[in-house]
Amino acid sequence: MVDLPLNATPVDFAFAIHSDVGNRISGAKVNGKMAPFNTVLHNGDIVEIETRKSARPTKKWLDYARTTLARRHIRNALGQGEKTK
Repeated sequence: MVDLPLNATPVDFAFAIHSDVGNRISGAKVNGKMAPFNTVLHNGDIVEIETRKSARPTKKWLDYARTTLARRHIRNALGQGEKTK
C-alpha cells in the first residue's frame, strides 16, 4: 500500500515507489486497465507501473504530478533542478 494525496496520479505513484521507477515509467494500469498518466487515483485502486530503460520524464509529466517528490524528481531529470526555469 502506498499513501498518496488526493488527486494523485500514476506518475506520483511511480515516484513514491522509487525514483528509478518514476524516471522509467512507460505505461500504467489502474485496476487492470491501461490508464493515461493524468488519471486521478482513488482509494483502493490497484496500480501497475510499466517501465522501460529507454523511457525518460517529459516536461508534460510536471502537469500530471501532484506531489512535491514527483515534481522534484521530474525537474531534476529534465535538468531544471529545484526550480522551473
